[in-house]
Amino acid sequence: MAALPVVIDTIRRRLSDVVVAQASTAFLWLPVAFGAGAATWLYLPFQPILWMVLAPTVLLAGGCLFIRRFAAPTGILIILNLVFAFSAGMSVCALRSQHVQAPVLSSDRSTYRVDAFVVDDLSPSSDRPRLLLAPIRI
Repeated sequence: MAALPVVIDTIRRRLSDVVVAQASTAFLWLPVAFGAGAATWLYLPFQPILWMVLAPTVLLAGGCLFIRRFAAPTGILIILNLVFAFSAGMSVCALRSQHVQAPVLSSDRSTYRVDAFVVDDLSPSSDRPRLLLAPIRI
């Protein structure tokens, strides 16, 4: 059990060295964190409630401003900015999916009447026809 503090201290020192080494290029990691947040949103098997995604983003934005105002250590600021960019990527995906939200058809019915214009025939083969529709009324 005495080796655990040594391991934790070693990990802390190595992470600190990495943060110091990356401090000058930390800005370049922001799009990576943003994209990782967006990819995480797209990979989720469910759609979280909008406020559950926006609340951490707003809190992290406030935390970034608060930390910057009081001249916190550079490592903390870099990590907080990267976490904020990750959260912002998720929030942008959430807002976009909310904006383009399509009507959800209930699963208890199997037949629907759709009035629509046929925009394109997307059938790569003739065995399974697929049409791109511009719905007028469902």
